[in-house]
Amino acid sequence: MWSSVFTPTLFLGASLGSLFGTLIHESQLGSSLPTGAFALVGMGSLLAATTHSPLLAILMVFELSLNYSVMPPLMLACVASTLIARRLYPDSIYTEPLRRKGVELDRETPDIGAATELTVGDIMQAPVPPVRENTLFAEIADRFLTSTNNFLPVIDTKNRLVGTIALHDLKEWLSSGHELAAVIAYDVLRSPPYCLTPNQKLSAIFPTLLKSEQRNVPVVNTLADQHLVGSVARAEALGLISEAISIRSTPKV
Repeated sequence: MWSSVFTPTLFLGASLGSLFGTLIHESQLGSSLPTGAFALVGMGSLLAATTHSPLLAILMVFELSLNYSVMPPLMLACVASTLIARRLYPDSIYTEPLRRKGVELDRETPDIGAATELTVGDIMQAPVPPVRENTLFAEIADRFLTSTNNFLPVIDTKNRLVGTIALHDLKEWLSSGHELAAVIAYDVLRSPPYCLTPNQKLSAIFPTLLKSEQRNVPVVNTLADQHLVGSVARAEALGLISEAISIRSTPKV
């Protein structure tokens, strides 16, 4: 559910930001500012309001744009939208489902946040369907075309995670001609990615989430066995951690 909300939120924020930028230009104000800048700020502010996590929104939009000039208005918009959203509705898109499950999220807790006391197993979902080491290139390409994943896990005959295949790595093989029919997953895969385990606390996985390039970070039974058992939506986990940090840093009134 969280992942299905995340992308529409970015799209809606970008649309509203672009509309606002267009109206500003038509009124002969700020005509030198590109509409794309308004779209990025709108994207970040709506994401921050939805998740109550300005830090997450700032990081995600900066990763998309890599534009330092948009950071001052982006930071201001994200903080303002978060404060307004918290006034209107105390729960975020991440914490409301947890509260419904009976998880208490006390904003007065002295810890980093009740949400980060959850484990990876508490928010883990099914793994991205893996491919075998001997899967043909054509089947791998078809998997990418029929899914929204930017990486596919690769497992061996013992169901152990041995690596991943990135979508943008496939282009290096497209010029192989008739030899492409003989290319298999083992030829394309990267080394094993950063992984999580079910018993890790959310408060301990922040560095792994930041280093990972994958939308869905693999979860293995243990780092030694490397048996693929699930995945964690990177955006969801970062949202929970970011909100917990912001809750802790909010002064009591």
